[in-house]
Amino acid sequence: MESSIADLLLGKIVSILENEVALLSGVRDEIKEIKLELTSMRSFLEDADKGVHGKTENVWISSVRDMVYEVEDINDEFTYHVNKQKQLGFFSKAIRYPGTLLLRHKVAVKLQDIIKRIKSIAERNQRYGGANRLGGADRNLGGISSNNDPNWLKNHSEASLFLKDDDLVGIDKAQEKLLGWLLDEEPRRTVVLVVGMGGLGKTTLVANTFKKQIVKQHFDCSAWITVSQQYGTNEILRSMVKEVYKKANEQTPENLSSMSFRDLVESLLKMLENRKYLIVFDDVWDIKFWHDINVALPTNMTRSRIVLTTRREDVASFEFGVVNYVLSLKPLTYEASWNLFCKKAFASMKAQCPQYLDFLARNLVAKCEGLPLAIVALGGLMASKNSIAEWDGICFVEATKDSTPEVVAQRYLMELICRGLLQVVERDEAGRPKVCKMHDILRELALSISKAEKFISEFDGKEVEESGIRRLSIETKEKEIKVCQGIRRLRSLFSFAGDDISQSSFNMLASGFKLLRVLDLEDTPILELPPELVYLFNLRYLNLTRTKVKELPESIWKLFNLQSLIAKETQIKELPQGIVKLKNLRHLIARAKIVSIIEFEIGSGIRVPSNICSLESLQVLSTVEARGNLIKQLSRMTQLTSLSIAKVKEGVMPGLEELYVTSCPEFMTLPHGWESELPDLKELYLRKVSSKIMQQFCAAADVDYESTIQATEASRVEVEESKLEWHYKFWL
Repeated sequence: MESSIADLLLGKIVSILENEVALLSGVRDEIKEIKLELTSMRSFLEDADKGVHGKTENVWISSVRDMVYEVEDINDEFTYHVNKQKQLGFFSKAIRYPGTLLLRHKVAVKLQDIIKRIKSIAERNQRYGGANRLGGADRNLGGISSNNDPNWLKNHSEASLFLKDDDLVGIDKAQEKLLGWLLDEEPRRTVVLVVGMGGLGKTTLVANTFKKQIVKQHFDCSAWITVSQQYGTNEILRSMVKEVYKKANEQTPENLSSMSFRDLVESLLKMLENRKYLIVFDDVWDIKFWHDINVALPTNMTRSRIVLTTRREDVASFEFGVVNYVLSLKPLTYEASWNLFCKKAFASMKAQCPQYLDFLARNLVAKCEGLPLAIVALGGLMASKNSIAEWDGICFVEATKDSTPEVVAQRYLMELICRGLLQVVERDEAGRPKVCKMHDILRELALSISKAEKFISEFDGKEVEESGIRRLSIETKEKEIKVCQGIRRLRSLFSFAGDDISQSSFNMLASGFKLLRVLDLEDTPILELPPELVYLFNLRYLNLTRTKVKELPESIWKLFNLQSLIAKETQIKELPQGIVKLKNLRHLIARAKIVSIIEFEIGSGIRVPSNICSLESLQVLSTVEARGNLIKQLSRMTQLTSLSIAKVKEGVMPGLEELYVTSCPEFMTLPHGWESELPDLKELYLRKVSSKIMQQFCAAADVDYESTIQATEASRVEVEESKLEWHYKFWL
């Protein structure tokens, strides 16, 4: 991680050196020298990324990391003043010239001090032999050496929830026993405990069993609930209600979000009382959880089953007062481990390991100690490596000069998914990952390392005291948020605060963190943006989704570095004129929420300035009303990859070839003469629309409606029907 930070800073320094602004002339030499030192630092940190170290090495690593962060602080402040100068007119620049000289002097002094301290760190490292110790780290297999803690993978891995059946190895006997308990003739409610250390594949085993057709048909309704260490009883019960009602093909209560504990319990008892149900509670850490939710699970005589996965032996040995079974998982045998690894690492070679990699691969599998997730993650990591050199030196994907930030980000995401570090929960209509999750074991590992390296911290209601923290996640229901002076250099702030958080707390946050690059306030109950927010010159990403904000300030143009503005489902109806001055904006997603109907929402576009198309760097624009000559101006936005427009008038897009219509249940009648208005239309995709509109399109396409709805694949129409939604795809 440390070497990645140094790489990032090197890129920033290079970008400054390439800047032709005259203001830089006073500090160019210092920046060049720091660039050279950072290059040396990168080599130092690259070795530090490999393996564990003693206290002396950790002190050196921490010193270098802090120095890199300090260079970033100076860089960001300096960049702010450079951009501020660029916005001034000739006379303003002349008047402020003395201040510019003073700025040069201050920055030069700071950078010279940084250079001295960098050299001091290097000298101490040389004096005490730290470089030799770090340089001697075992490089085999990306730093996974015999000197490392052998329990690292054992304690920080878990099998993938989304493995396909043919990827599963060594679970046949355990699954046979689990199926037997779920499907036996015991009429009483039965609790099944699946217990084992992290990484043994408890979730994978239960998930694979849960989704089997024989299990689905056996029970009237079912639900999968993820619990984890921190949970809210009402939130768990709401998830149960939603899942159970959905699987039973019943409409979810309209007031679900506001239901009390008593209402939730009564709703579940009413639904489950006379049904044969299967409920899975994944990752239970405390027996208190059972006491919290047991009251909502009727003890009927319908052969209902409850499955709990846990790492805790005390949970597994608890007397539940009903019929219960315990399934203890053990590590895979070496043979099963090898087979699973080969399936992941050598899928393109029919799971056969090349002879020249056999020794390295078998050593790697041995270090996994039979833990499925370790095997899956490392197998995915090695799948794209062919040579011994690649297996010896594992590295992350790097951006090319021709790649956009979005393309690079997508590559990073896919790399994490392929390595098993992220799991795809939901995909979009094009099959691309839309929602991902990280397994709780890997999340614990990531948080542990990140906190130790001051990369990220969590605020849970207590005062945050760590100095030097760059990223902060707020997870609290407290009304007031207390932060200390030590985290004023924060770069990213994510809020998961409760509904009771005060507006004043967020006003304070905006004024306290001048160097913020990322501000995510999704679902935060703020009524307005803090006035100080527009002075966050470093801000690149602002997320206001599902806040109660009604308008954006005209002075939003001051956020000239902003690249992404997300304001979905807010009360914002119109964007201010100042938005068109954000020339670095790449993603503008702002649509209003009107109403929710059963499982989907209808949204409307918002009004934008008439010259919105002057934002020629935009990649994504959604959802805007087609007012004035917006449609004609779209040709200027040559970088657009995604566009969503509302209230489009007839006759404005005669060359349209593809049309997607989604979430329009009240769309009942085709516009008169639509065929002549869209003469080039070749593909039409309808999702969540009325059956009446289907009949009209069938008539237009000269396809029999009755035969169409009975066939899933027709020569001219594809139809997929379910209780709550329709999917139609036409080739006209």
